Amino acid sequence: MELDMDFLKTLISDFDLMAILPDLADLMDWIVKGVNIALIIGPVVLAVMGLWYLLLPTREANYVVGYRFFWGMGSVKSWKFTQRLAGLVWLIMGVRMAREAYDNRAQLEALETIELMYTAIETIIRQVGTVIISCVIINVVIFLLFNFKGNYRRLWRFLGRKAKELFDKLVAKISEAIKNATQKNKTEK
Repeated sequence: MELDMDFLKTLISDFDLMAILPDLADLMDWIVKGVNIALIIGPVVLAVMGLWYLLLPTREANYVVGYRFFWGMGSVKSWKFTQRLAGLVWLIMGVRMAREAYDNRAQLEALETIELMYTAIETIIRQVGTVIISCVIINVVIFLLFNFKGNYRRLWRFLGRKAKELFDKLVAKISEAIKNATQKNKTEK
């Protein structure tokens, strides 16, 4: 069996590479849409997780579901506080980042492809950095509030008592000032 060179030449000469490749403008539109979707998926997932932790936290500490931090898993009280704090922080961060991504999508569409990619990578790195910072903040707050057994630290119990005493004194002074002012108004009439 011999190769028919003339047949191969006609096949190659009739072959149009551009016919099978997609239109470059369509491809760029798909890239821009994909980047916009990628930039908004992370914040939306973060906001949904924050809403879930805030409204539907698990009842007891476990190693499967929930925001797990050693000091937050010591008791049910610390676990619930940790879940609600993580939910609140992540909901706020997710909504803020989603709004930023939504507001910046018009600017992204005006960029050239390579600038678009650099901006998208920079935005994703910023989003990941924001999540890491929020986790560090949550961990520090939980570490400062609770000991490893899940009880409030002594300092916070002491400060809580002192704050309550100061609050009671402030309320007493305000109520005394209101009482004096009303007595003064009665004596003037």
